[in-house]
Amino acid sequence: MDELFHAAPDAVTGGRILIVDDDPVVAGMLGISLVAAGHRVAEAYSGEEALAQLERLAGADGGQLPDVVILDIELGGGIDGYEACRRLRAPDATRDLPVIFLSGHDALDDRLRAYDAGAMMVGCELADGRELEPAIGRLFANPAAAYLHIHYAAPGCYAARVDRS
Repeated sequence: MDELFHAAPDAVTGGRILIVDDDPVVAGMLGISLVAAGHRVAEAYSGEEALAQLERLAGADGGQLPDVVILDIELGGGIDGYEACRRLRAPDATRDLPVIFLSGHDALDDRLRAYDAGAMMVGCELADGRELEPAIGRLFANPAAAYLHIHYAAPGCYAARVDRS
């Protein structure tokens, strides 16, 4: 496993997840929840940093890409999440990498732009990974048979669920 990904010291049962958020507190809280659920987690704090990590992992001898990228829309400073997603779709090595956008930008236009950029799922920004964990777990269990269901979760906020048919 690449040194980018950290995990709980006991058995790791989940997948590799790259969290991209310019707020280290949000990324850290989400990462703690996902590590506690058995995943290996890496964090990047900008779109450029995430793309550099992915390029390094894709080109590393024996390196492993994450199984999913969790990406914020507004990343501050450099490129935004939409552009980061578009760029990670360009190389063959990362073209099919699942991307989940979690953001405070929850207007319909924002969500549609995320899907246009290549997202497989869009939800409201969460500091607690417990709501996201079932979707990630089912995605890892059988990605080819996963279907997304977006539902109303709270005023201005939608949650996503991955189900298998």
